[in-house]
Amino acid sequence: MNKQEGNQLRTYNDTNASNPNPTTMSPEKQRVAIAKACEWKDCDINWLQKPALLLGSKPTFHNGKIISYLVDQIIPHYPSDLNACHEMEKVLTAAQLTVYQNTLALMNNGIFMDDGGSFVHLGFAVSATAAQRCEAFLRTLGLWMTTPTQPQ
Repeated sequence: MNKQEGNQLRTYNDTNASNPNPTTMSPEKQRVAIAKACEWKDCDINWLQKPALLLGSKPTFHNGKIISYLVDQIIPHYPSDLNACHEMEKVLTAAQLTVYQNTLALMNNGIFMDDGGSFVHLGFAVSATAAQRCEAFLRTLGLWMTTPTQPQ
C-alpha cells in the first residue's frame, strides 16, 4: 500500500470515527454512482413510475468487452443487496481491491494488508454489510460525494 492509499484510509477513519458533523451520500446517489462505475449508461430516475425507479442501460459483455446495452433496466439496490455488491466488486483492479479491503477492514475495526501487500488480518471485512461495501467501493474509486447533515 502506498502512502497516498494509507493516508486515504487514515483520513476515512479519522473523519468518520470522530467527526461531530458526519456526512452522508443518499442511497439513490450511491446506486447511480456504482452503476456508472460498472459501465452502465443513461442512469436516471423515471418519475413516471410510482414509486419512482432508477433506470439505466446495463452493459452486456462478451470476452470482457461490452457488446451491447439492455435499455431501461432497474439499477440494482446496491446499498441493501449483497448479491449486487458481489457484481460491483468484480470491476475493481487488484490494486483497487486492496484499498477496498483495507477500507472495509477499517470500517469494521480490523487490521489491513501490510505495506508488502501480504495478508495480515482483515478483521470483520468479510461480514461487512451491503451499505458498508458500497461506501468502501465508492471511496476506493474516489466517487464518494458527501453532503453535510442538517445541524441539530
